[in-house]
Amino acid sequence: MCVIVDVNILGGVFDKNHSKFADFEPIKKWILEGKGKLVVGGSKYTEELKRVERYAKLIAELAKLGKVVVLKKQNVDRHQAEIEGKEQDSDFDDPHLIAMVVESGVRILCSEDKRADKFIKKSKFYPKGRKAPIIYRTKRHHARYLRDDNIVIVCMPKDQLTKEQKTKFTSLLPK
Repeated sequence: MCVIVDVNILGGVFDKNHSKFADFEPIKKWILEGKGKLVVGGSKYTEELKRVERYAKLIAELAKLGKVVVLKKQNVDRHQAEIEGKEQDSDFDDPHLIAMVVESGVRILCSEDKRADKFIKKSKFYPKGRKAPIIYRTKRHHARYLRDDNIVIVCMPKDQLTKEQKTKFTSLLPK
């Protein structure tokens, strides 16, 4: 499974002291212990990530381990511009996430921004035949989607970390 994690919930995925960690821990486990990968990309996502340096460093370490897929910035930015042209609502501030979904084909998006749901679910943003992603918020309702058959082409090959790699990365996580 590939997953896009909105910057607003990176703490929930990687910090055991975060109030939402119990719900998002399956995402971390899927990436560290399974065949999952984190998908990132585009100018806006990169800018948002720079503002949370602690998690930017963790993602850089995951990238070294082959557990991050970096989408081509120009492709995501192009999709974002097209999406912004289709929606004029002033409350729409996450077109970059939809652009990442369009570019990658990812089926799961983690986000705590419920305002964005109505936009993320709009079919007008996705190519014909492509469904909007599942918005992962709770382990109870969404952990069943963390399966190998939800791994899309951009996330191939489906590699797992070695025990040593997992241990090294885990030592970098917030205590």
